[in-house]
Amino acid sequence: MHTTDYLIAGSSHAALEAINAIRMHDGDGSITVVTRDPHRPYSPTVLPYVVSGRSTPERVFLRDDDFFTANKVDYRSGCALAGLDPAAHQARLADGSTIGYRKLLLATGASPIVPPIPGIERVDYHVLRTLDDATRLRAAMAASKNAVVLGAGLVGMHAAENLVKAGASVTIVEMSKQLTSGYFDEVAAGMIEQAFLGNGAKIRTGHRVVGLEPSADGADPRSSTTATPSPPTCCWSRSACAPSSVISTAAASPPSAASWSTTPCARAQRTSGPPATVRRRAASSPARR
Repeated sequence: MHTTDYLIAGSSHAALEAINAIRMHDGDGSITVVTRDPHRPYSPTVLPYVVSGRSTPERVFLRDDDFFTANKVDYRSGCALAGLDPAAHQARLADGSTIGYRKLLLATGASPIVPPIPGIERVDYHVLRTLDDATRLRAAMAASKNAVVLGAGLVGMHAAENLVKAGASVTIVEMSKQLTSGYFDEVAAGMIEQAFLGNGAKIRTGHRVVGLEPSADGADPRSSTTATPSPPTCCWSRSACAPSSVISTAAASPPSAASWSTTPCARAQRTSGPPATVRRRAASSPARR
């Protein structure tokens, strides 16, 4: 059985900072990192750039092999943690092997949440959390130019931005009355909304998804859903029909200044206010609460 002084499960930012912190206090203790991801560490926040093609997979890595060699780290990619025996200080891996440890850090990050939407079991879906997820979604764009983003948090909006820049027709559906409600006030959120509208995106705030169904036009009966680490997710439609034919939405006190169409295959979009060109200053401004 392999033994190590420090066992780190996961290759997140926390794992990398833990390596630095350990080496500041212990220059010789053995460090082993196990991660189910087959790649070197990368940040999930850059994955939308891979989806849009603005970045290649080879450019997103946070550390190279030299970093682990210099810090005397046994880095094991594609090696998932399957179980723990805290009393025995042992970790069981997915391949059946066991590692003994003196100290353990769980730095696995978050997992995508796929919401229990009726009909989701009938469609193909993707999650956007790993580099492989991003490359698969990038490949799927070749077969479709319609995308629906469910949830307008920072990750969802970042994904929507890059889908727009990649040429997709994007519809954003958000249960709250404004975009990015957990991060910005109404003024900043309004500026962000106008920027997206001005670049061709469609926005439906105050709505939630109540059902999913495959394409009905016979061209391609599949659709897919992309989930972020928190409840906001993206739905990807491969049909030639408009996103509203793939998803049904129910209004949750929609803003009075907007009107919506939920007619099947209708291209529903906000009718209030002219599009405006607003750049990134809205996203970088502090929230005024």
